[in-house]
Amino acid sequence: MSRSDIMSQVRSKQVNNNGMRVFMGTITGGVDVHKALAETAVSHQITTATFELLGGLHEATFTAYDFEKQERLDPVVLKRPLEIVSGHGTISLLDEQPHVHIHLSVSFRDSRYPHGVGMVGGHVAQATAFAVEFTLTAYDGEPMRRELHKPTGLKLWQ
Repeated sequence: MSRSDIMSQVRSKQVNNNGMRVFMGTITGGVDVHKALAETAVSHQITTATFELLGGLHEATFTAYDFEKQERLDPVVLKRPLEIVSGHGTISLLDEQPHVHIHLSVSFRDSRYPHGVGMVGGHVAQATAFAVEFTLTAYDGEPMRRELHKPTGLKLWQ
């Protein structure tokens, strides 16, 4: 692919022209992680952010997207103690509301797996916190907004 072919498929903009703010906190008590991060965004006037997550969950729902059929596959729901091995995501605006997008890798004890530990990872549609720590970096300036990207069928950043 030529540079112009590549760049015709790339959209980007500077988002931190007014600075950055960093927040660190915890989510506990069976609270929905997506809702907690969305409420954090509202309470601190955050429209664009990235975050990292560590800790434990009571349950998580993973979903995947079939790129060829452009449809969501059936969810995988894990209702058991889960340790977040790696967690990251973004906050942007969708219909002028905070949209929290999370990807996680989680481990769990299960004697059917080598060394008694299983792992699952991917896009998370729902997660219930046992004890989650987060570091959230807010990028002040022009917000990132999501809109339908017809070629992929996904709501991507403008």
